[in-house]
Amino acid sequence: MAEWAERAWAMGVSVAMLSAVAWPAVRGTDGFPLSNYPMFSQPKDPVARVFHVVGHSQRGDHRPLPPEALGTDEIMQAFQTVKLAIRSQSAAELCERVARTIHRDPAYDDLDRLEVRTDSFDTVAYWFGDRRPRHTEVAAACPVVREPAS
Repeated sequence: MAEWAERAWAMGVSVAMLSAVAWPAVRGTDGFPLSNYPMFSQPKDPVARVFHVVGHSQRGDHRPLPPEALGTDEIMQAFQTVKLAIRSQSAAELCERVARTIHRDPAYDDLDRLEVRTDSFDTVAYWFGDRRPRHTEVAAACPVVREPAS
C-alpha cells in the first residue's frame, strides 16, 4: 500500500473512533458499548420517599420499626412490603399484623401506637444533619394492644 493510502486509512480509522467516542455526548442518550453515564450526569430529584412503619410512645417519642418487626431481615424487602401495602389500600391490615407481632416483645414495650406511612426527605439536607421529613403521609394507624398482666 502506498504511503498516502496508509495515512488516509489511519486518518479514517482515527476519525471513526473519535466520532464513536463522542457520539453518546452529542446524541444525549446512553447505549452499549459507549456510555455517557447518565446515572451520574443527569440531574436527580433530591427527595427520597421512605415507606415504613413508625412506632409512637405515650411520651411522644417515635421511631421506625426494624425490618424484623415486619417479618424479614431485609431492609429493602420491608420497604417494599410497606410500599405495596400502601398502594394496594391494605396498610391498615399491615399495621394490625405488625401490632400483633410486636405486642409481646419487650423491645417495643414503650410503643402504644403504630403508623404505616411515607416520609419524604431532602437527601442533601439529610446528609448535612437535618433528619426531619419534609412531608409525611400516614396511610394507616393502629394501637398496639397489650394483654393485661395476670
